[in-house]
Amino acid sequence: MKSKYETMKVIYYRSKLDWYWAPVFVAFWFLLFYIVVISSFNNFPENVAIAEEMNNTDRFIGERAENVLMRLSKIGPKVVGSPANEQSAVQFLLNELSKIREDARHDIYIIQEDVQIASGNYVLWEMVNIYQSIQNVVVKVTPRNSESSSSLLLNSHYDTVPGSSGAGDSGLMIAVMLETLRVITKRETNLKHSIVFLFNGAEENPLQGSHAFITQHEWAANVKAVVNLELTGSGGREILFQSGPGHPWLVKYYGAHIVHTYASTIAEELFQNGFVPSRDRLSHFPRLWRYSGARYSAFL
Repeated sequence: MKSKYETMKVIYYRSKLDWYWAPVFVAFWFLLFYIVVISSFNNFPENVAIAEEMNNTDRFIGERAENVLMRLSKIGPKVVGSPANEQSAVQFLLNELSKIREDARHDIYIIQEDVQIASGNYVLWEMVNIYQSIQNVVVKVTPRNSESSSSLLLNSHYDTVPGSSGAGDSGLMIAVMLETLRVITKRETNLKHSIVFLFNGAEENPLQGSHAFITQHEWAANVKAVVNLELTGSGGREILFQSGPGHPWLVKYYGAHIVHTYASTIAEELFQNGFVPSRDRLSHFPRLWRYSGARYSAFL
């Protein structure tokens, strides 16, 4: 008669799959990855050309955004303090905003524009970061029938590191913000709250423009949530990178309303463990971070 230990041992060995099932197991997970992840990664929205705009008045025009990006990139490197950043880039944005205001539905929206010039200091990474007369271009769109004082903030930066024209980091996102602003202000929407577009002029220094807006701009007090648009690497689709802790409603809203959702959890682990020296740009608010063109990205 077998002992209780021997009986359990027999049951344990019988519950294990034989070795020749291993290729089937690996093939299953590879197939699942290919069907779910690869197909989602290559699922881009339809690109609409300028020639098709008459039949797509409420659509994001990809060709126009690309043209804006090309012209912004031709300015060259836009280092904080340089004429390219403080004069050419600011004037470029003001010219584009002027075109948007011309076509905007002023009967529906109040569009306010401001060039913030700010000086200040703060402690970052155990050092004192001091800035003087940095610039942010800020636009606020408020529905005329809105009784809400809350705002959503969209942020990205137009300054660059030395030697780069910033087409990726982060001119692409500036072009996306401009085209998004154009679409919103041309169509009749049911917006309940105002939207603040922060064209950040000093991010690479680092984070001076964000600090200046948060601590000194009058519109910052009413901001309740942030969508930060940033880029690392080249190529690939837009990815949800990080969502602020304690605000699951942001993620639920993202999943319910974004058509081409895409998110990953890999790189956030690298950030949290200090492998990537970075810090939250706008940590005072609930935030939904999105990286575009990243070969690695993260969610939560």
